Amino acid sequence: CPSSPSSPISSNPHPSSTFRAPEAAPVMATEGGAPPTPVPQPTPGAAVAALVLSVCREALGPAINEDTDLSVAGMTSLQAISLRAQLQAKCQTSLPATVFFEHPSVRGLAQYIASQTGT
Repeated sequence: CPSSPSSPISSNPHPSSTFRAPEAAPVMATEGGAPPTPVPQPTPGAAVAALVLSVCREALGPAINEDTDLSVAGMTSLQAISLRAQLQAKCQTSLPATVFFEHPSVRGLAQYIASQTGT
């Protein structure tokens, strides 16, 4: 809409207040002219999930993944006690003795710990 001399809209093409566009999510460069891909943002609890997976793999082997049922994977009661102690120390939280029964998968365990620690 063009401005007229009597219009309340300023005819100054560079007003004194500056407009700041909202910041976009970071993007990764792509080759071949493809549109850029947004960089995945870390999800809440991602650090806890990585820690839980690492501790479980250390104790039970590299075949453990996020959906592995730890008791089906062969976790013994002694390993459960040790894993619980390690997770309590590394996550600085108290875990109930029944935590592996209530949250048998790595994913469920990580979600529970994240909810308890607020991370």
